[in-house]
Amino acid sequence: MSVHGSEANRVVESEFGSVSLEETRIRSKRSVVKRRITTTLRKLEGLVAKFGSKTIIKGYVNNLSEYLKEAEALNTQLLTLVHESEHEAVLIWYEEQLERVHDAKLEAESHLEGRLHEVSSVAGTFPGMQESAQIPNLISSKSVMTCSSKSSGKGAEVRAKAFAAELKAKQLMEEEEKRKQELEKQLELEKNVAMAKEIAERAKLEAEERRKVQQAKDEWMRLRAEAEILENEEDNPESLSNRLRDFENETNDKEQPPTVHQQSPLKIITEKSAPVKVPENTTHKGTLNSQVGQKLPSGNSVPSIYVQPSSNNLPRLKLTTFDGDSLKWPDWSSMFKSMVGDANISLNAKMQHLQNSATGKAKTSIEGYGYSGDSYNKAMSELESRFGKPSLVIKATLGKLRTFNRLQDNDPESVRSYSDVVSTTVWTLSRFGYVSDLNAEANLSLATYKLSNELLLKWKEHVKDGKLDRPNLSQFSDWLKGQADIYDECARSSKKNFKSKYQKQYGPSNRGENQTVLSCIMLDGSKHSLSECAKFKSLSVEDRLVEVRKHRLCFCCLSKVEHWSNKCPVRKQCQINGCKGYHHSLLHRMENKEPGSGNKPPEREENIGATFESKQCSQVKRGMPVLLQVIPVTYMVQMDI
Repeated sequence: MSVHGSEANRVVESEFGSVSLEETRIRSKRSVVKRRITTTLRKLEGLVAKFGSKTIIKGYVNNLSEYLKEAEALNTQLLTLVHESEHEAVLIWYEEQLERVHDAKLEAESHLEGRLHEVSSVAGTFPGMQESAQIPNLISSKSVMTCSSKSSGKGAEVRAKAFAAELKAKQLMEEEEKRKQELEKQLELEKNVAMAKEIAERAKLEAEERRKVQQAKDEWMRLRAEAEILENEEDNPESLSNRLRDFENETNDKEQPPTVHQQSPLKIITEKSAPVKVPENTTHKGTLNSQVGQKLPSGNSVPSIYVQPSSNNLPRLKLTTFDGDSLKWPDWSSMFKSMVGDANISLNAKMQHLQNSATGKAKTSIEGYGYSGDSYNKAMSELESRFGKPSLVIKATLGKLRTFNRLQDNDPESVRSYSDVVSTTVWTLSRFGYVSDLNAEANLSLATYKLSNELLLKWKEHVKDGKLDRPNLSQFSDWLKGQADIYDECARSSKKNFKSKYQKQYGPSNRGENQTVLSCIMLDGSKHSLSECAKFKSLSVEDRLVEVRKHRLCFCCLSKVEHWSNKCPVRKQCQINGCKGYHHSLLHRMENKEPGSGNKPPEREENIGATFESKQCSQVKRGMPVLLQVIPVTYMVQMDI
């Protein structure tokens, strides 16, 4: 009972761990076999004690042998499932069952050997004699059982150890077999990788060979197309070479002037006059010469020349390149279609022109089509789908409008540039039928956001005066174009007036132009510019600044004109010791720092005149006038109309 209890505890303890379903099933079967062995041992012990039927005793002994075999099989299966740390407990359980069965079998066999002398009938035998006769046999059988049980216990222990060693050997063999299989798999994998690398290298070489073949084929197609173009130009009278020959022939003919009547004026008849009928066999090259000396059908005897205009005299168009910019697609595609697509040339020649005119992303997209004429239509479709879709063109156009810098006041060039961008946007939207985008309030707000404060106020006044309830982008473009014209006209007029006034009244500027000059302000009796005055140059920089302010001269050109240095037309940087300031080189100071200013950063270069004036205020003598710049300020109020 104690053994059974310990086994039950081990089963319970194992159940708390991670036990598989198969392990639990085998342990349950072992418990059933153990109960059967225990029950059979009790029955066998009772029969032996009561000298029961020898046949039944033999049957119990056979049953115990069967149970022991079943227990051994279950124990073997359990050893393969449990951890190695539990092998000892499993083996001890089997040794216990083996010892119990072995002891019972020895006792039963001894009991049966002792009863071999029994006769089939024991009726005439005295009970006392039978019992006394059996006592020696029982004693001898017990002694034999004791000796055999000790030897069987040691044998069972040895057999258990041998069984465990056999299991361990099997496990090692299985592990060795697994390692061999893994090694074989690894070798197979390495073999496959090497084979894959070899296949990849072979494919790469084949691809390189195909690329070279394709390049050779493309070069062949290109040269063939070029040859066809040259042949067509030789046969085409409109080609440049033939046109040059025409001019050469005309030059040679002009060297031999035609014979005309003396004292007869030469009359040139334009295309409005009735042309002289030319014989059918007269070629184009003799057209001009055939008209010289002939009389008009009206009977006029004055020799005349009929000049017929020709398209050959027009300048040769140059096909631009296309780099994949959707903004350039409409213009480029129209020109390419007019010059190449509609031309009477082969598809191979068209494909060659297409490949030569494509650059950048456009070149990459059709580079694989080669120079074969069969791929011309596909290549054009590819370019249109990649770069020429209306949605892409509209997106790029609005993107250019969106990224344009906001306008500044008094900047006519920026106003004109922005007007061109808006006009292009309106034209593109109209061309592709995006009428709703022309009337979209968001696009109009985007366009008006780029205006300066002055232009924005003018636009709102225009909307209010024109009673435009819902202005659109097209109306804004027309208005902005008018504003750009006004700005350009004002800029041209201002520049022209200033240049004329400056050239008449004042000396040459900092650029050294040869102009008529007035008397020098230094009153040295000479007529020269201030920059050439030796007396002015002999002064210190500070004294020069005083003279310049005193006579209200420009800090850039040193002339007495009505403008500030930041608006001077000859405004340029000083460049002395790398100075980037916009002032005359004679006004450059070696140290542009005020006393006590430390490492204060310099003022903006655009206001260099104001900087000089403000720095010298503390050094001007008392009673001397000080000139300060006047900055015009305009207050702008944005009104929501």
